Amino acid sequence: MAGGLSAWTGAGSQTVIGGSASDQFYLGTAFQGVDGATAAATVTGGTGAGNLFGMLVNHTAGNFTITDFRAADNKFFLYNYKPADSNAAAQSILNTATVSGGNTSVMIDGTAKITFLGVTDLKVSDFTIS
Repeated sequence: MAGGLSAWTGAGSQTVIGGSASDQFYLGTAFQGVDGATAAATVTGGTGAGNLFGMLVNHTAGNFTITDFRAADNKFFLYNYKPADSNAAAQSILNTATVSGGNTSVMIDGTAKITFLGVTDLKVSDFTIS
């Protein structure tokens, strides 16, 4: 049995690749004095078990790419947002979506661009917001 990976991205540019177990990827940065525009990451969850990709409140800045969101039963999470209606919050994110070249990009908090490669059908159920 393989163990899962838990990875955090931050300032600078990273590439993170998970394995066949269930992995968690925390995107974004909240480092004091660091321009969020300098944060970038490309993450791959791997096939097999479902993975979680997402952000914590106040850590949303930068440009992030998820290469294999549809490879397994994956979810995008936003933690500690405490919305009154999580479905409405997810729909608000989906309202920012642009589809280009078979990929979908959404904005989180106006400062983080998330691009889902090979995905043109994001839906509310792809998001978990707590």
